[in-house]
Amino acid sequence: MKVVRTIQELRDQLHGQNRISFVPTMGHLHAAHLSLMALAGRHGDPVVASIFVNRLQFGPNEEFDRYPRTLQEDIDKLQRQIEDTAVSMIARRQPARHRCTDPGPAAGDD
Repeated sequence: MKVVRTIQELRDQLHGQNRISFVPTMGHLHAAHLSLMALAGRHGDPVVASIFVNRLQFGPNEEFDRYPRTLQEDIDKLQRQIEDTAVSMIARRQPARHRCTDPGPAAGDD
């Protein structure tokens, strides 16, 4: 298993791959996440799991700062679960400031 921490590292690892499976998570992995990883492995190779605690998924009164960050435990779980599959991960910290961009109307919303 390869742990990557930047977009460029991920691009380098995936260069030339055309059957990538992606499992986005916010970390603090449990059995359902691992089940998704196994399912993803049946449909693609390599499997990429993201571990990213996204501030935008928390409401104004929800505890973003209290959400468990268990990166090393998550890596250990993935290594035990996916022994024979190349798994790449991107682990990034949410910047203190972030921008939200309005993508505009969706196609067909004219």
